[in-house]
Amino acid sequence: MYRYVNANPINEIDPSGLQGGSAPRTVAYPVVEPMCPKPSFTFNPRWWNRPTVCNNNNCYSYACNMVVGHPPSWPDPRYYKPQPGGWVFDPGTGLISPSVNLCSCSSVMGGVARDKRRNGLNPRPKGTKCPKGTYAVILMVGTHFAFGCDYHFMRQDNNGSWSGKCGNNQVGPRFPDPVKVGNNIGYEKTCGYYCHSVK
Repeated sequence: MYRYVNANPINEIDPSGLQGGSAPRTVAYPVVEPMCPKPSFTFNPRWWNRPTVCNNNNCYSYACNMVVGHPPSWPDPRYYKPQPGGWVFDPGTGLISPSVNLCSCSSVMGGVARDKRRNGLNPRPKGTKCPKGTYAVILMVGTHFAFGCDYHFMRQDNNGSWSGKCGNNQVGPRFPDPVKVGNNIGYEKTCGYYCHSVK
């Protein structure tokens, strides 16, 4: 996933992330609203794999069930593929200012925590299950990629299996064990789990 932001995860993200909120008075970029209504959390790769959705969203937006739009009139890549910590504004400049170390679970989780108003992710205490009306999300980190470190989110679907979306790649097939799949594609650290409302 580090590659799809051209090795620049700090700047190449959606700087607004203001669905459901108000824009600051000074905004450097136009407010970006999702192009599509919020999808069901039911596993639906055909919906997510449409070019207008697939190319503009990543594992973070997929796990949060949050579709970020990128109209053709806004070619700046910072309008899409949200990153942990990237849904937070500096009211003085209207710019996002995340400082996430992709090699560190605690740093990526800190970015997720700063985004809580937008992402809807609530940390799941160790040894517990997500309550009724929510689904589980796992966060993993990999530190041995040729391009550096990277994170990956996967979510549990309504039938109990898991699915994920790597960068602007398509949502792949479902699988039973997210840790095993994460390890197999290079993410050796399991940072933690979250719960997200199905609504």
